[in-house]
Amino acid sequence: MSRSTEEIVKDHVRYMTSDVENWLGLLAEDVVFEFPFGQSVGAATVNGRQAAGDAVRGFLGLFEHLDLSLITVYRLRDDSEAFAEFEGSGRVRSNGNEYRQKYLAYIRCDGGKIVHIREYFDPHAVKSALALS
Repeated sequence: MSRSTEEIVKDHVRYMTSDVENWLGLLAEDVVFEFPFGQSVGAATVNGRQAAGDAVRGFLGLFEHLDLSLITVYRLRDDSEAFAEFEGSGRVRSNGNEYRQKYLAYIRCDGGKIVHIREYFDPHAVKSALALS
């Protein structure tokens, strides 16, 4: 029995910061992970499971801890697509600043794997927490 996109999206939020290896198992080999608002904080579109893992591990390395909590999943008519609304909180390793963020991610699945993520977040929250100019 294949898993629903909603179940996969819930696991995406559950594992992305707590168990990266398990999270990588949710991704298709050729996944595309986009950050439309990320250019100002150095986040770029990444292509492929390995690049997505490297990007997430790099971001997580900036924090003493980073927790994500799911607010809701918005299912679309086509079960292969959904939006996830979630929050993040943590503490920056280099300066001790608190990090709080709200996220909205468009996620598309195919064959039981995530093939596309487009994650929206407030780049000002990132800059403030990391003390970037």
